[in-house]
Amino acid sequence: MNKFFEITNIIFEILKGTPWWVYVLLLYVVIRGIIALKTRIVSINKIFILPAIFMGMRVYNFISGKDYAFIHISAWVAVLLIGAVIGWFAFENIKIKADKKHSLIEIPGTKFTLIFILLFFSIKYYFGYTMITSVDLQQKMFFFMIDLISSGIITGLFLGRSLGFLYKYKRVK
Repeated sequence: MNKFFEITNIIFEILKGTPWWVYVLLLYVVIRGIIALKTRIVSINKIFILPAIFMGMRVYNFISGKDYAFIHISAWVAVLLIGAVIGWFAFENIKIKADKKHSLIEIPGTKFTLIFILLFFSIKYYFGYTMITSVDLQQKMFFFMIDLISSGIITGLFLGRSLGFLYKYKRVK
């Protein structure tokens, strides 16, 4: 029972040290994920919001100097492309409806968005915390590369899904 309270205290301290904006971001992404569970009609431009947010977060890291080496950028772009191809084909059989007059698309509800948003958030939170609290440079580099790869794959999944929906939208007559 003592171990349980010790772990609970550690988790509480971690959560207490988390910046307020992280909770706002978590709330936003959970709401977006819950909305995505139901079939919805959205502007064709809005299907690129989540990939843009995820890409923006990584590009910010590149620009701010945290992840600036060419090899890091190249690795991220490579796994982003792999994720995009997977995302495209994963949603290949999804049927959409398009209203080109109003630039709208009807997307069927899916658990994908909620699951992968929470996965992305959890990975970013875990690796961010680990990299801040770790003192071992080799361990930091390992976690950095895992974070970079998982970020690229998940961002790519959302990008590929959005590009696939755009392609289907353009093909509707």
